[in-house]
Amino acid sequence: MEKTATAKAMNLNISPKFSVEVATNIRGMQVDKALRFLEDVVAQRRPVILRRHNKEVGHHHGRPGRYPLKVANAFMELINNAQANADYLGLESPLVILSVEAHRGIHKKPWGGKAIGKARKRARRTNLIITLARSQGDAKKKKSEKTEKVVKPAEPEKAKPKDVKSEKPKPKVKDK
Repeated sequence: MEKTATAKAMNLNISPKFSVEVATNIRGMQVDKALRFLEDVVAQRRPVILRRHNKEVGHHHGRPGRYPLKVANAFMELINNAQANADYLGLESPLVILSVEAHRGIHKKPWGGKAIGKARKRARRTNLIITLARSQGDAKKKKSEKTEKVVKPAEPEKAKPKDVKSEKPKPKVKDK
């Protein structure tokens, strides 16, 4: 089993829906590419493509997308924490994001009522878990360097005996 580095952030005050979308966008990316993507989202140069929660959303670069700044900042901090954990464990770069999870956190009830409902505070909480592993592409290259392919010469084909089917004698027809 390969070594992995994990980082968790619990009960963050960020949108669970946008967290799921950002997680879908960065899953499987290399760490440096994911950080560049999130920096571009914060600078509003690249949108997060919305695949699930995309009803009545404006299009950016031809697809429904948004720029969730708080979520992008939270993911950047979490990726940096996971990268520090990987360095501590001795994982070599390049690292790839093996899994990203975004779940709803604890549910806090809104505050008590005041006149015309002004005292309510909407509590949205999100749990994030990210796991990093060493990139598989480098491992495949190293394996191919170690093992050389041995090509066997092709053997000449042997003549196969023909199948002789037992032929039934044809019935003779008598003429009148």
